[in-house]
Amino acid sequence: MVSPSRHEPAGLSHAQHNRSSQKIVEHLTQLISEVHRLVNGCDQCGAQEFDLTAELGALQAAYERIGNLHMTLALHPAAIEVLTQQEAREILHIVREALGTRVQEAQVTRATVSIRKCGARICMRISDDGAGPMPVDRRIPGDRAVLIKSRVRKLRGTMRLQVKEGRGTQLLVTFSLEPILVSV
Repeated sequence: MVSPSRHEPAGLSHAQHNRSSQKIVEHLTQLISEVHRLVNGCDQCGAQEFDLTAELGALQAAYERIGNLHMTLALHPAAIEVLTQQEAREILHIVREALGTRVQEAQVTRATVSIRKCGARICMRISDDGAGPMPVDRRIPGDRAVLIKSRVRKLRGTMRLQVKEGRGTQLLVTFSLEPILVSV
């Protein structure tokens, strides 16, 4: 008898586990879209400012509630407080798209999102324990990897992918902070 892998719950075949994971990711993506529409509605009426820390916390709670991913957040206040609203939104989208891709395609069970200030730059690292590389080089329209690249370009940033065979993947994104206009 073959024992289940560390990513495959006992009693489920690999195909059943993949279908289950795919359904969870689809449900989570739909939920995120609904929350996103609500946030955009609040922005238009000026009722509430976007809070990246709260949004990432909600994403963390959602993944842990469905039980397939333990996510650790390492958010440095010095980095979070200098982000523009647009930069914060792009970061949230990058995290959603990167984790959604990895959970769906690489059986990730643990992930860490780190955002810190590195001089005049913001450095974000998304690391996980999944199998196989993050598919950032696909050219399929609408693919999450293409969306991640597009968002990094919007931030005028760079991204680097580090794959450690059998030990997960790290996506590193860095971008310069918006210049602050100062009267002389």
